[in-house]
Amino acid sequence: MKQPLRLGFVGLGGYASPMLDTLLGGIQRGVFPIELHSVCDPEPFRYPQRMDSLRSAGVTVHLSYQTLLLDDIDAVYLPVPIHLHTPFTLAALAAGKAVLCEKPIAGTLDEIDQLQAAEAKYKKPVLEIGRAHV
Repeated sequence: MKQPLRLGFVGLGGYASPMLDTLLGGIQRGVFPIELHSVCDPEPFRYPQRMDSLRSAGVTVHLSYQTLLLDDIDAVYLPVPIHLHTPFTLAALAAGKAVLCEKPIAGTLDEIDQLQAAEAKYKKPVLEIGRAHV
């Protein structure tokens, strides 16, 4: 049997919060063959209850994106503000992770060129996704 995708999820508040709830619900119902392995938030101390709840569920909670990228994960999901899409995607690719990023993938055409070059260099996929309903 194929192993589930080990996912790192970036974001606990704002838009990321309902996306995390959707993901967790889909995992519990068996809709997604995903293991939510680890999470982080650019401002982790804003969400102590959410962090505690995730830890209790066996999810590793990181205090920085850099440490999340060191974790044993296959991919990262980035429902973060647009200005973080490009730097977070580039860092994930350099760390050998595939990327699922909310749309728009980037704020400028130059950033799209950077992402395409990094995707080719590191041979990891970058998927631009929109809101999912499960």
